[in-house]
Parts: sequence; C-alpha cells; structure tokens
Amino acid sequence: MMPLRNKIVFSLVLLSGLLLIFMMQKYPENDMSRIEQGVSAPDFTLKDLQGHEVRLSDFRGKLVFLNFWATWCPPCREEMSSIEDLYRSMQGRPFQILAVSVDDDPKQVQGLRQFAGYTFPMFMDDNQRAATIYRTTGVPETFLIGQDGTILYKVIGPRDWTDTQMTQIFEQLLAKMDMERP
Repeated sequence: MMPLRNKIVFSLVLLSGLLLIFMMQKYPENDMSRIEQGVSAPDFTLKDLQGHEVRLSDFRGKLVFLNFWATWCPPCREEMSSIEDLYRSMQGRPFQILAVSVDDDPKQVQGLRQFAGYTFPMFMDDNQRAATIYRTTGVPETFLIGQDGTILYKVIGPRDWTDTQMTQIFEQLLAKMDMERP
C-alpha cells in the first residue's frame, strides 16, 4: 500500500502532466511564436457593438492599439478614461484603437460605454477567440501593432495611456511611420 504522501505527489505529477498536454493542444508551438514582439500579429474578426464585422488586417497602415478588457475588471475600468483621452488626441492620425471586451453580454459593454461617455471603438470577443490567439493572461492586456502588422509592444496590466512617457512612444512610432511613407 502506497503512503498518503506518495499518493499526493503521484496525483500532483499526473495532474501537471495532463495540464501540460491540455496547454500544448490549446496553444500549439506555432501559435506561441506568433505573439512575440517583432512578429506578425495574428489576424482575427470581431464585431463592434452595432454588429458590424472588422478584421485586424483592415487597419494595416495604421498604428493599432489593441486592448483586451472586461466590464467586471476594476483595473480595466480605471484605465478607460486615459484610453478615451488617447483616442481624442489621436483623431485624424493613422492610429486605431481596438478595445476588445471579453464580456459575454454586449449590453453590459454598451451600458458602460453610454454611462461613462466613451467614444472610442469597442468590439466584442464574447467567445474569446482573439484573446486565445493572443494568449492573453488576463485583462487588461494591450498590444501595439505597427503599420505593417508587426507586434511592437505587449503591455500587461493597466496604464495611464496619456502619461508623458507613453505619449512620447506613440509620437515616435507615428513619426517613424511618416518617414517610411513614400
């Protein structure tokens, strides 16, 4: 008969192995490499709050601010006002915000949008396909994608997107885009 301690260790090792097999099936190696900085951003299709479909690739030629968030996430709601300020400051520039909610109910997202007066574009990822492709570890999580569709930065956690340091990064990236245009 196996001592209780050995049974526990055996069970933990078995459980860890099963978890590893599951993770390898859900996130194959080629998907893992696709989300690293400097590689092509995986394309996806989402619907906005009015039900219109968009693809990430529709925004080639722009600096894309891809933010995964949820209405039930306090840090997400905390950074929303700075995303709104960023959106307003970037009007008319080759800059696109894709605020992607992982909520199940678009009515909750629409309610928050109306209550807070946000005007930046919001999209639904209720089945979390895009979040899975990007291997998000939680919300908020933000990716900056260059005009050529390359992932430039990945930011985990909330930020003040109008902070001077962040604003300088956006301005430098936009200036570089201007220089690269014919």
